Amino acid sequence: MLIYGYRCNTEKALSVSLQAIYGINGHSAHHLCAMIGASPALKLKNLRQRQRDLLLKACRDNIPGGLRRRQQEDVKALITLKHYRGVRHMFGLPCHGQRSRTNASTAQKHNKLFAHRKAESPKAYGAKKTLPKNTKRQS
Repeated sequence: MLIYGYRCNTEKALSVSLQAIYGINGHSAHHLCAMIGASPALKLKNLRQRQRDLLLKACRDNIPGGLRRRQQEDVKALITLKHYRGVRHMFGLPCHGQRSRTNASTAQKHNKLFAHRKAESPKAYGAKKTLPKNTKRQS
């Protein structure tokens, strides 16, 4: 069964299958079950049509819309402000004070989304200006 773009398993218990939706944990899944008046142990395929309609309405009201998009926008805002955490995201480094000398491989995997965005302007990070090969420096 599709609930707002997320495929929920109809063979599992209702509270377990609702946790497949990004942003719903065990507590909120039990809360949704209580709102529609169904047992959390009831399978999703055994819901009545009225309960399914209530579930869709409750999910629409309670699921944080665009949670991933909002998180990405927050990180992009940090990058545009040149905040310390934004720069760490930009270069694919750990952002929360972890060691980066040896154990930064996991953070680099997680920050791969923003790692391709190296410094937009090298001047912003103090890079030296290079001269073309055929010109000479005046001393």
